[in-house]
Amino acid sequence: MGIIAKNLLGMKLQNILITGCSSGIGLETALFLQKNGIKVYASAREQKDVKMLEDLGLKAFKIDDEKFKTNTVYKLLNNEIVEA
Repeated sequence: MGIIAKNLLGMKLQNILITGCSSGIGLETALFLQKNGIKVYASAREQKDVKMLEDLGLKAFKIDDEKFKTNTVYKLLNNEIVEA
């Protein structure tokens, strides 16, 4: 499955932003991709869920409105979010 994740749709993935990672398929997808070497940026609506995602080793954001989500995606695509 790791090869499938890294070559999804013929593209070599290095980074991915997944919304709705507090539970269910969003969380499972984020963990699967992280396990397969993809840098995952995960989002959730509640701060407690962001903390849980960070504890799992994911770079997490609280995104609770569409404007902030759009701006975050734009910054990620333009390499404006820098890892500390």
